[in-house]
Amino acid sequence: MNAPLFSIVIPSYNRAHLILRALESAYRQGCQDNFEVIVVDDGSTDHTREILQSYIERGVRYFRHDANLGVGPARNRGTREACGEWIIFLDTDNVLLPHALHCFQAVLQQDMPDIGVYYARCCDFQGANISGTEHAGRYNYHQYLLHPMKEYLPLFRREILLQFPFRETPGVRRECGGFTVLKILKSGWDFYYIPEIVLQYDSHSAGRLSHRGYILRNAREMLDCNRCIIHHFGADILRINRKYYLQLLQKTVLYCILCGQLRMAGHYMRKSILL
Repeated sequence: MNAPLFSIVIPSYNRAHLILRALESAYRQGCQDNFEVIVVDDGSTDHTREILQSYIERGVRYFRHDANLGVGPARNRGTREACGEWIIFLDTDNVLLPHALHCFQAVLQQDMPDIGVYYARCCDFQGANISGTEHAGRYNYHQYLLHPMKEYLPLFRREILLQFPFRETPGVRRECGGFTVLKILKSGWDFYYIPEIVLQYDSHSAGRLSHRGYILRNAREMLDCNRCIIHHFGADILRINRKYYLQLLQKTVLYCILCGQLRMAGHYMRKSILL
């Protein structure tokens, strides 16, 4: 069999009540012969394996971790197991719209070998869209820092994710996707923005940053992500987008306070005041 063009990777941990909706949205794609679906069960203790049995018989590739390692390791496992040239990570509380892969495939036909990531727009289940107003086309690292991505669905070139995997910090369950994208773009790859909406997300999901309790439950991991971005890319962000850097510092102060790291909060507060 020929390798598929796309691999749709679904990391899941105790999401038996949601994963079928995400899976069905993957199988509603029109180009049935052009993609594979991979589920990485990150040590679930619910009945995820049982409810997936019929899909496994239909061809879903299922991999399971013995323990809950986190989204980063789950995504990296999906990348390593994937056969497709391009990878979409589909969270269990999101759904792909039926034309999503067709939209990406149409742009891929332009054959731009220096594009490492494609972005398409998203909206919530009520149709609201908080994406920016960027025009369709090519963007580089400098332009990304000027207009950081918000609610978008990325399509990654697999070979790049193998070179720049997601972080696997022990004890951290939240994947810092922004850090991975920044590494890719700073290394010289460009990204391409597609204005079509290809995915819907649940704005009320407990796993979303906008959910009221999410920051309180995950402040330590969000602090880890922000500190990593500031350490590796802070000088570039400050030089290119001072306002964004200031916002990053202020959010980091908040996460420090929520984690009880008051000395660290003072450090980032002083940086913020100097700006």
